[in-house]
Amino acid sequence: MKRGVFAFALVVMLATGGCSASAGDGDLADDWGAMASAAPLVPAASACYDASSRARDSIAPKWRSSLPCTGNHGVETYHVGEFAASITQPPADGDRDYRTAFEDCEKVSKTFLGGEWYGARIYITVFVPTKAQWESGARWYACQAMETQNVTTSLIVQRSGSLKNALASPGPLAHGCTNVVGLKETDWDDMTAIDCAKPHDAEFAGAFIVPGTDFPKDDQIESVLDRCWNTIAFYMGGTVDGIQAGYIPFGLVQKDWTRGHRYVRCWLWSDDYKTVGSAKGKGNAALPRG
Repeated sequence: MKRGVFAFALVVMLATGGCSASAGDGDLADDWGAMASAAPLVPAASACYDASSRARDSIAPKWRSSLPCTGNHGVETYHVGEFAASITQPPADGDRDYRTAFEDCEKVSKTFLGGEWYGARIYITVFVPTKAQWESGARWYACQAMETQNVTTSLIVQRSGSLKNALASPGPLAHGCTNVVGLKETDWDDMTAIDCAKPHDAEFAGAFIVPGTDFPKDDQIESVLDRCWNTIAFYMGGTVDGIQAGYIPFGLVQKDWTRGHRYVRCWLWSDDYKTVGSAKGKGNAALPRG
């Protein structure tokens, strides 16, 4: 069993409003009833929008400027929920009510995507009303999904077509076999997807969730990431002590953690040579050379 390479990838919400006056007799009270308050804006589910360049930036879409999901877009709203009436202010990132909303988004995402978001180049997040929107009566939270170019940077892909059922069958979005880019002693830059039948040095084995609400302390991180050994052993159908490879993890990004992300993703890593074929179910046998 070999040590792993540790890798850590590492809102602005604007509200505008205005009013205008019309000409009249200067005494509206005797002619006009009270003007009804405008209903608060509620984002539409199954709507798509332009997006900032990085999913991790979490800049809210322009809710009044939705785009057809069949055309070019960067982010998709796949679910809109509602906060309990007892909540008195818009939850901030990391608050209990924010985490509850994210957990709902995460649960719904599996049905929407047809698979687990963390097993693919997908980033999910949740937006809540601005303070001004909240004061006008808005109580929604909007669940967003984005395709990203890679694992580490969260750069958004401008795509056409909905992400609905995008993970229901094998496809290019799902993590699989890959070659590690920019590998250093304790870090790496990115991964390039490749057919498992071709020589490669890493393969996605799964993910595990980190329990609790407190971000792990520095002296806890290595032991947390070492749970990847169990994930890989399960994927290979072998034992931890018999694994003849290393691992590469990704997770524990502070900004993502604050927004609700709790998963660490694990890649089986062949550090000595390129391998061919999938390692799934191969037990503790040595990986075939490419």
